[in-house]
Amino acid sequence: STEHDSAAALTRTIELAERALGLLDAAPAADPDPALLELVERPDSEFIALVDQVRAAISSGEFEKIVLARRVDLGLGRPVLASRVERRLADIAPECVRFGFRAGGATFLGATPERLVVKNGRAFETEAVAGSLPVGDLPPGRLLESSKNRAEQAIVVRELLRALEPLTKSIDHAETPEIHRLRHVAHLRTRIRGTLLEPIHVLDLVERLHPTPAVGGVPSAKALGWISAHEPDERGWYAGPIGWVDNQGDGSFVVALRSGILHGNRATLYAGAGIVEGSDASTELAETRWKLQALLGAFGVAP
Repeated sequence: STEHDSAAALTRTIELAERALGLLDAAPAADPDPALLELVERPDSEFIALVDQVRAAISSGEFEKIVLARRVDLGLGRPVLASRVERRLADIAPECVRFGFRAGGATFLGATPERLVVKNGRAFETEAVAGSLPVGDLPPGRLLESSKNRAEQAIVVRELLRALEPLTKSIDHAETPEIHRLRHVAHLRTRIRGTLLEPIHVLDLVERLHPTPAVGGVPSAKALGWISAHEPDERGWYAGPIGWVDNQGDGSFVVALRSGILHGNRATLYAGAGIVEGSDASTELAETRWKLQALLGAFGVAP
């Protein structure tokens, strides 16, 4: 009968789903990492010169902050499965939100420490993440003692509040940032929670918040223009919002940081650094390398 056939088809579908989930949970067979044939990045001097240009523009009063991105291209000995990279990111960066998005033959993936916004009804939460120190050499608590890092993070808090306050019935955040500690790097983070005046779609909040000063700059439109005119590489999807929505207009989005594009045996990876008054070019260059360590490790490349 039709009813019997439908029940049998449903049972078969459930069996296939259970098998697929079992394969996802199973430990991967031992498989050596593909050889790294090529790692290409622009000369350090180019990034340092770019930081110096930003510092000069900040000193002149033109900007308060600009975030610069760096690109690293990998050539590997054979194609790499995105699922393998994502599984490793789960081990290397468990504190981060991992994501993967496939389009055509390429996969955009990464592990980000920054949530853009989550909305449930009229309740929402976002966070200001900025300021960085490597974990290992220095205690993460040193971030709270760094006037430069505190000032950089405070800019993000201020601008998020400025964007959200006209829409809110209430909004709250801690006066002192917390330490958001990852395996390779620690950040300053302030969680911001509130209640909206009126029901709006989560994408309206995404549009209002993105790009935050953690990935663009201040003033925002002018900083984005400067980045477009001066950064030597296109960012693509790097630092864009990625997440989900439901039919009630609720959802959750993160900022696609520490991310890259995988296509066969080629990968293009990105990381950035926020430049403010008091930034040191060599330190900002080193910061992009700390931030890339988890992603490089997920590809089996020693940082």
